[in-house]
Amino acid sequence: MNLWNASLETWIETLAQTGDRRAYLLGSGPELQISHDFLRGTADVLSAGDRDFDAHEGLFFEIGRESSHLLAAFVHKTTRGQGAGGLRYWSYETFEELTRDGLRLSRGMGHKNALAGLWWGGGKGIIARRRDVDYRDPEVRRAVFGDYG
Repeated sequence: MNLWNASLETWIETLAQTGDRRAYLLGSGPELQISHDFLRGTADVLSAGDRDFDAHEGLFFEIGRESSHLLAAFVHKTTRGQGAGGLRYWSYETFEELTRDGLRLSRGMGHKNALAGLWWGGGKGIIARRRDVDYRDPEVRRAVFGDYG
């Protein structure tokens, strides 16, 4: 099963069906290690020389316990120190869009940190906004950001 181009809803449902809330891809060696079989297609795309994948060390995903939002963290390289970067709160149609954005942003943060003379690697967090949620509600925001924190 290749969920690379799947909608975020489909991706979240697939992860939930495993009984887990968390999933990861780890870049150690020539082949990515994956937490679940449904990530094999994604690992194959990235390992085949994908334009946005640059030997990233880790891609981490979680379904929020209270909010059911897809939460993600991307770590580019930590040779200069722990991954550091901000948090993006954005809407995505597909898992591919979210992943490509996280890969590019985490690599960019690593470059920014190096250019600034900081001994930090590149990292980026993402909260995938949903179209069916009213984010003006303070309880919704509390649940979403609480899940990520």
